[in-house]
Amino acid sequence: MTIWYSGDEVAIDVGRLSAVASRLHSVLGSGALRCEDPSLTVLVDEWSLYFAEHAMALFDRLPLRAGFDRASVVHVGAYGPALALIDQRSQEGEELFFFAGFVTGVLPVLRRDAAALAQRTGDIAEKSLRRSLAFFALDLEAMAVTGADRLSQLTTDAGSRALVNSLPSTLPEITLRARRLA
Repeated sequence: MTIWYSGDEVAIDVGRLSAVASRLHSVLGSGALRCEDPSLTVLVDEWSLYFAEHAMALFDRLPLRAGFDRASVVHVGAYGPALALIDQRSQEGEELFFFAGFVTGVLPVLRRDAAALAQRTGDIAEKSLRRSLAFFALDLEAMAVTGADRLSQLTTDAGSRALVNSLPSTLPEITLRARRLA
């Protein structure tokens, strides 16, 4: 059965995704300043800048029509508690929790939600949105690969591996939207 989504439903998800990208720009940017490892600082700061670009690109894809309040749909929603926890742990100097929380907790869900949103967009009417989401997906994929590699370098002892393995269950549930009933 095909599930159809209205333009407003897609726009709401685009607004949320834009807000999440903007918040990640902030969380990763401030976290980069606290990283003790200079190479991790550079990597996380680079990712932060990518999220800033994607937040603007996604916001620009929101409708500009009477009756649609762009600002009202730009909020992090269910991502908020997890991003706040990662930010808090970064501020407390827990570099591994901060980095692994993003790479193993937030990034996989973000990739899933962005891909699901891309599938809900129309081929013709939302062509520029699909293009923006495709660029976003490319950067998210590169982050996942690089992040997993870097994480393996940071987790050489049993304690750090245990922390990383427990992270997905430690973070609050993350989702872009409530699942629809078919």
